[in-house]
Amino acid sequence: MFDFSILLPPAIIISILAFFVHLFGKVSTDHAPYADDRKWKREISGVLFILLHIVTPVAGICLINKLIIALRNQNSFQFVLDFILQFILLAIVVVIILSFGMINRKTVDFINKNKSATSDKNYHFQKSLFSSFTFFIMLFIIMLNNWGEYLYMLLAGMYLFIHLLGFAIYLSLKDENISIADIYFIKGSGEQPIKECRILKINDDNVRIIKDGIVMVINKSQILKIEEKIS
Repeated sequence: MFDFSILLPPAIIISILAFFVHLFGKVSTDHAPYADDRKWKREISGVLFILLHIVTPVAGICLINKLIIALRNQNSFQFVLDFILQFILLAIVVVIILSFGMINRKTVDFINKNKSATSDKNYHFQKSLFSSFTFFIMLFIIMLNNWGEYLYMLLAGMYLFIHLLGFAIYLSLKDENISIADIYFIKGSGEQPIKECRILKINDDNVRIIKDGIVMVINKSQILKIEEKIS
């Protein structure tokens, strides 16, 4: 088994962990309309994502890893092992492609049809599939490390990152991020209020909305107030 502490001192590991907390927090809150909310929610969501979907599976894997080492067959033929590993990696790629296809369809529905992932009756089942697949890839990486198959391990790690990125996007498609509001403009702008529009994103200098299937970008300096509809 390779000792990764040689290449990754504690300071570097902490820096990498902080990067992933920020990254996954940003992705998992990307569809929240209000930018000021995302500034603090990003870090919190990132910490929760790391704890629930990375640290928790790793804890279970550490227990299973002892069983894997005990049952490992030292006399397996290398070509059989390579065939099995390549087949598993191919299966992982196929599953990731299918999951991203599903996420893409749900993203379109989220933006254009106001249908969130959390409103789907299969949401909890799909979420459990994501978590189970995360656990499987992590377990596979541990097995590769035990067998000394570091090239396969590197590839599996890359696929794990892509899978977690998709998972974070999926988690961002939630009901609370669908904001319906009325927008009122300052006097002298000549603009009539926009009623019952969907706020896509509030940025530093503009607001992106969708109304009757048309996406509009409004200069923030022209807006007097935004009244959000709370269901």
